[in-house]
Amino acid sequence: MYYFDNDMNYKEANETTVYRVFGGDSSLEGGYVTCEAPVNPIQARCDLALSQHDFVDDEGIPVRNLASQVATGTVFTDDEDRIINPLTGQVTDNTLQFSDVEPSSDMPGGGLEYHLEDDFSNVVQVDRVDELRHQPTEGWTNYVDIESEILLNTESGEGVETEISTDSQSIDRLLDDEEFGIQSSDTNDAVYGDAGWADPDDGRDDRSLDDEWYIDSGHTEESLDALIDDEIYETQASDVEDSWTDINDYTDVYESENDISNNDY
Repeated sequence: MYYFDNDMNYKEANETTVYRVFGGDSSLEGGYVTCEAPVNPIQARCDLALSQHDFVDDEGIPVRNLASQVATGTVFTDDEDRIINPLTGQVTDNTLQFSDVEPSSDMPGGGLEYHLEDDFSNVVQVDRVDELRHQPTEGWTNYVDIESEILLNTESGEGVETEISTDSQSIDRLLDDEEFGIQSSDTNDAVYGDAGWADPDDGRDDRSLDDEWYIDSGHTEESLDALIDDEIYETQASDVEDSWTDINDYTDVYESENDISNNDY
């Protein structure tokens, strides 16, 4: 848009995009516009303090702005921010200045608005009008779809997998696993608990077990029995070794007390 300034210079006007939210008892043409694009009706009513019961007409009947529609328009100004009438191209004495919206009794306000001093059509050039709706986020939409599918499959019995099968082979495997767990627990208590280890892994370097036994994660009942047999063998071998040590110690003491040397035998 072009206009003539006070010196009759032909100039291009500045353009500011504004928005007018309306709906319900509120019409397109009104006394306020904002420079902030509204996201949804609730956000618009909160930011612009559009109370649903504070505003009444001359007869005391509530006038509700439902913010269900939004008009996008343009306000033209000169270099001094004075508003130019879009119908006549004349510069007015009114300046486009946005101020903070004061809160109402039930709406916080906090947005920006301009209170028109002239008729709406003499200030705003309406470019388009759209419905203002709540738009769910993509993530929420996907969640609702997936949740609905799960509920549908659960109710129909389709696509629902059970974690434990009730066939005889599965039950046998379950019992075998339980028996193995009990035997493993008993073995740990007997072998490790008697040795004074708080944890089966504590003192591993002091045990005379083969590394293959330690790293074998697929113990069977046979391997557990062999493990116990090896432990018994190690204990018996240790007892025999201790016995020979006691005999040698006794011999040394006896020879020393009786002053006997190897040459006397």
